Amino acid sequence: MRAYATGERTAAARLLGAIGSGMLVLFDRGFCSHLLFRDAVTTGADLIFRVSSSFALSPVTVLEDGTYLAELKPRRKADGPPITVRVIEYSVASRALGKPSTTSELFCLVTNLTDPASAPALELAALYARRWKIEVLYKAVKIDLNGARPVLRSGHADTVLAEIWSLLAVFQILLRLSGAAISAHTDDGQPISLDQISIKNARGALRRTIGQATAHVTEMTHAMAAFTRDVLSALTPRRPRRTTDRKRKAHQGDLLKTFRVICTIIPHPMTPRTAQPQAA
Repeated sequence: MRAYATGERTAAARLLGAIGSGMLVLFDRGFCSHLLFRDAVTTGADLIFRVSSSFALSPVTVLEDGTYLAELKPRRKADGPPITVRVIEYSVASRALGKPSTTSELFCLVTNLTDPASAPALELAALYARRWKIEVLYKAVKIDLNGARPVLRSGHADTVLAEIWSLLAVFQILLRLSGAAISAHTDDGQPISLDQISIKNARGALRRTIGQATAHVTEMTHAMAAFTRDVLSALTPRRPRRTTDRKRKAHQGDLLKTFRVICTIIPHPMTPRTAQPQAA
């Protein structure tokens, strides 16, 4: 277990200051350590860290669902006592149409959610996969909201932060307006999902209809109705999940074939006989 490097203390303090009780925080590989886990737990947040295969964790107790409890040990005694964590191991099988099935490497999650009944392992594994949804926000802020302009136009830290918060506020406004617009409508008899809403189209619809809104309730109602019609006219078609080769990034002009796939989480449960007691 490594200690904080010089520059990491400030970064860790900023991160911990932004999380708290009622939040589930997902960390990718390379972040888990006794110190960070110890400090993050004090915020009251629920934590899920992915760890690499070289991260040493010895089972102490195997739980009824096959996950197990282990200890994160401190690098120094002054860092505090060992921390009991729950370890979830699984892999992901992907089957593409017309292609042989493939199985991913072993995933290993470390969490402070130690009760299998309230935090099922398969549910946590599925939540970890959803961390990539943040890419949708990145695209919306960098491309859909800003168009061809530079993402950040200022060179001063305070105004950069103000611009980021402004873009995030616009993103939330568009989501809330779009959610209200689709709440009473269906697509081929099925409820419309926010995944079918193009942020770029919603932004254009808002710009075209916002001028109709005034302080009068009647005009506001007409403006919302116009926004709803505009958004519903440009829904993103429903489509199945896709995958592509992730061994390299696509270069401009490259066409990487994608396939419709079905992904299945395969748990790797342990049995009580597998667990070995740790030396005192």
